[in-house]
Amino acid sequence: MTDLFPPAKTTLSSLTQKMNKNDFKQLTTLGEGTFGKVFKVNHIPTGKEYAVKVVSKERIKSSKMVKQIENEILIMQSIDHPNIVKLVTYFENKSNVYLVMELGGVVYS
Repeated sequence: MTDLFPPAKTTLSSLTQKMNKNDFKQLTTLGEGTFGKVFKVNHIPTGKEYAVKVVSKERIKSSKMVKQIENEILIMQSIDHPNIVKLVTYFENKSNVYLVMELGGVVYS
């Protein structure tokens, strides 16, 4: 399978290189949905932690959701608000799309 989406607009200069899943060490699973899972990861080259949403290309295509995922990516790239998790970048391989996002969290007091 070839790339489904155009090249990412990277928002962090430290991540401008071509990334792949081997750049990350999986730490924990944060959630699971219909199309994939979200993991807390460590970006090995920088040591920073991110959330990575791994979405199955096969499920995207079979559910005819390519346009919806593309819209999600475009919307996430255009939003810059302190209360919304930012999409840092994304990349894809033969089987999955990887959305690299800020690691957000809820603070309880």
